[in-house]
Amino acid sequence: WFIRTLEEGGTEGKDALKFILEGSDDEEVWTMVGSSTSVRYFNVVAFTNATAKVPEGRGRRHVIDARMSTIHWLAGDVVTAIYYFTMVIVMSLAASGAYRRAMNGVIFNQGFQGVIRFVLSLAMLWQERQDESHHAYSMYQFGIGCLYVFNLSVYLFFQKFLELPLLVAFVVQPVLQVNVHREMLGTSSSLPPAAGNMPATFVLGFVGFALLAIRVKIMISAQRRIATAKVVYEGEWRQVCQEQESDVKRLGHTVERLQGRCRNIKALQLNPSRRSDLLDLSKRRGSLSASSSHGNPSAPQRTPSRSRMHGSPTHQGDGTTSPEAAMHIQRRMSWIRSTKRVAPAAQFQPPQPSNPMVGEFVELERIASGAAEARLPGVYFASGSLIAVSVLQSRKMAYTLMNSPSVRCSATELGPPVETLDQLHSQAFFVQDIFQTWVVDLARRNEGKFRLRKPEKDDDGAERMFEAWDGDEDNRVRYKLGGIKNAKSAMSKLDMAYDDNVSKLLDMCRETLYFESVAGIEACLKDLETDAMVDVVQVKNSMRAVGEGSRGGESGRLRAGMPFVKVNVRMAGSEQARGLYVDTHVCELLLVLTDI
Repeated sequence: WFIRTLEEGGTEGKDALKFILEGSDDEEVWTMVGSSTSVRYFNVVAFTNATAKVPEGRGRRHVIDARMSTIHWLAGDVVTAIYYFTMVIVMSLAASGAYRRAMNGVIFNQGFQGVIRFVLSLAMLWQERQDESHHAYSMYQFGIGCLYVFNLSVYLFFQKFLELPLLVAFVVQPVLQVNVHREMLGTSSSLPPAAGNMPATFVLGFVGFALLAIRVKIMISAQRRIATAKVVYEGEWRQVCQEQESDVKRLGHTVERLQGRCRNIKALQLNPSRRSDLLDLSKRRGSLSASSSHGNPSAPQRTPSRSRMHGSPTHQGDGTTSPEAAMHIQRRMSWIRSTKRVAPAAQFQPPQPSNPMVGEFVELERIASGAAEARLPGVYFASGSLIAVSVLQSRKMAYTLMNSPSVRCSATELGPPVETLDQLHSQAFFVQDIFQTWVVDLARRNEGKFRLRKPEKDDDGAERMFEAWDGDEDNRVRYKLGGIKNAKSAMSKLDMAYDDNVSKLLDMCRETLYFESVAGIEACLKDLETDAMVDVVQVKNSMRAVGEGSRGGESGRLRAGMPFVKVNVRMAGSEQARGLYVDTHVCELLLVLTDI
């Protein structure tokens, strides 16, 4: 609406500078619908009845626009709606178990809100300059943008303090809103004429304090449980140290010697070296070509190596790979590395038995020579097998299994770290039986025992919790074995302890042996030290004599105090593990006293 200044001469000082506009439906109850001035406060227009900028010219029109501007509408309704809509999606993802996607959604939401608030603050600043008004609201949007950037940094780098952004917003946002209310309406009260962000701020603050209270309660409860367990463990351990003091000291020396041997070894989950595998495969196939020329050229001959080698006329007689064969192998290996996922189940084709080792894999190609008998065996691709599609879900792993397990007979060469939990779980799946067989043999040699699922009674009525096991599958159900860590526990440990670094998860495949005495554990460690089947990569010891300090790297207040020796090994000496490309997988073996 508008007003017009008086037109008669000498009326320059008689124009209205403060005025209100009222409207009524029945001419009895009147409601103010406009005034000489107004401000846009969050999602409402407030009439302030201040001095209007009435022009001095006679008969001039003064327009009063009290509509909600597009910029304020975007900042007050649209951006806020996007924020809460995204949070609903995040909560749905978290409820379904997709925690990582939920956290990524939170990070995206905070970053988007921060950027859009900065853009809106610049737009409002330009509009305020055009209207020659104060800059309170643009500064408010800038402050909110800074708050979102702070939240983003916390969620990116300090996720352990999840409630901190809520508590900071509970303090900062009301201060910003009170400042806007004072600048626009002249009072410190921030609720009328609109509540603004105050309700949401108090709700988020309540959530933040609730999270903090839950965190503190959990920490206090955990501290009490740890303290209780620590008293029990330390009491039992003191008694062991009194009875077996010399054995405990010898155990400490043995552990220190092992730790010195593996000081420079990477205690990480690593992949085998791909380049060394390819070169080793080429050299061995080439060397066979020369050896097979002394007999039947179409039949592969055995060499003095520890594993079988297959010959092919694609290799030259001097023991080197022909250029055509080398280029073919490189192209095939590069193609396999570039296609890590198999086709979906909808493209499944009935398997054709072609490889006697893995009968259900489908043959894709063979490097052919002139005669059919001289074709290079073992080059298959599981494009549609049931195992490749439904179980392995990896072309690379399918390719590895389809080749003879003796393909890789060089010493273990370490490659890059494992990057995904799926890959680590697959490695643990294939190495589990190899590792457990070795542990059973180690227990047999050193009188180690396994824990029973349920206590069993001897002939004299005494209960026993531990018993030796010879690896018999029929008796497996009686024992509480380590096995493979489930995905939920692995994800929880990665999130809490390793900052999602999969290569640091060393107990995906684990087992525990129990001994009657400290001397038994020491004998087991000495046996490990000379065992050609494994490479020891890390040893940790909490079975220290009383007064010698605690286990390194752990807080004394947070450690439960359970004495044990933890050994991490790679099955580097196992031909079967090398054939399955899992000889670089680190397994965990715990050595514990039965008394503990």
